[in-house]
Amino acid sequence: TQRLPQFDHQKIAQSVGGIVLVQCPLLQLIGMLREHYNALTISR
Repeated sequence: TQRLPQFDHQKIAQSVGGIVLVQCPLLQLIGMLREHYNALTISR
């Protein structure tokens, strides 16, 4: 099995947090799409 390099989880969390902040409008859009999809599956 391959040994994966050990990650600095805090750094990853920070960079992910930065990405989330930058892409907040995209996340809101995804959330809206998810709500619409849920509404469609519920009404089925």
